[in-house]
Amino acid sequence: MCADGWRRTSSAYARRRRTKRSDDRSWPCSSACAAAICIWMNSRNDVSKATSRVTWGDWASAEQTRKKSRQRTFKVGQNVLRRRASRSCQAETVLRDRWRTMVLLHVKRGDDDEFLVECSCGDPGQDVLAMIVSLHNRRRVLAFLADNVDALAEYGPMRPEEERGLEGTADPTGVRCGVPPQPGYVQTLQRVAKDAHALVDKKQAEKRVVLKPEHLEECEMNIRGAVAIAYPMGLPECDVLRQWVDDRLDLSGTLVSKNIMELDESALWFAGKRISTGDPLGKAIGSNEKTKVVVRLQRLSSGAPVREPAVDKETQKAMMAYYHKKQEEQKRLEEDNQDSYLNSDWANPKQYKQHFQGLSPGNIKWRP
Repeated sequence: MCADGWRRTSSAYARRRRTKRSDDRSWPCSSACAAAICIWMNSRNDVSKATSRVTWGDWASAEQTRKKSRQRTFKVGQNVLRRRASRSCQAETVLRDRWRTMVLLHVKRGDDDEFLVECSCGDPGQDVLAMIVSLHNRRRVLAFLADNVDALAEYGPMRPEEERGLEGTADPTGVRCGVPPQPGYVQTLQRVAKDAHALVDKKQAEKRVVLKPEHLEECEMNIRGAVAIAYPMGLPECDVLRQWVDDRLDLSGTLVSKNIMELDESALWFAGKRISTGDPLGKAIGSNEKTKVVVRLQRLSSGAPVREPAVDKETQKAMMAYYHKKQEEQKRLEEDNQDSYLNSDWANPKQYKQHFQGLSPGNIKWRP
């Protein structure tokens, strides 16, 4: 009997009881809760059950378990907050790109050469022209490299000029050796070339995808990496891709050189007027930042660009087919001068009366 009037067992007895009943599990509760349960069970003169089910060692282990659980919950909460913060940052970036307050320039060089760039109305015309010319030239070179990567994946590296066309190979042009790399490397090269073609495609402008120098740099790095993986010892010196990797590519005499623009010989045209390089861009297109304009990239010697048609080629083809069909129907009607239409039901003046009398042609049955 204790001083407070409650009967409690000694710690030695509690340890013996806990050792004897080793199959008992710890009570997942706090120390205050365990003490209250022990007092309540002692008040019912059930000392053995209280000491066997809840002990001071169990209270300590339960407290440690709760502490670890709180720490684990705190860490999980921190991770959730970090993920939510990253998602909010991504959402802000998407909204900022969607509701950008920059002018979209739809640059056209030809029917199949279009891309979108982003600038501000306050940018000088010279800087805008330099950026557009640089992007145009890099797009043309990237398309040329993508074609060579496709040829490399299919027919292998190039031969020297003195050995080209001497032997029959799988390459129809006779420029390459006809020995492609391993199938795994072929897939890598084809995938990189496909991405490059998709980046310089004019469909990017239809999808409102803005072309940036970072996109071109990333695609160029992918081409370098794919070529280095497929040919770790390097390509021959005569190969175009090897010359491009070594920064000694000469495009003179190729079709790409005709599409390369020089900054001093280029001009931008908008609405039939040339954009001055000495004035801000907003002086030619207006001060509205949330707008999209179509500009033409021309050579100075070419003069003003030809006015674009009101409709595109596909719409024009559909319109011509429709009106041609109407003309053919009109010709057939003019050639048909007979009165065969009088035999139809809608031309019969007695059709209304025959309908009520039940004498319609469909209701009359003839029997033998």
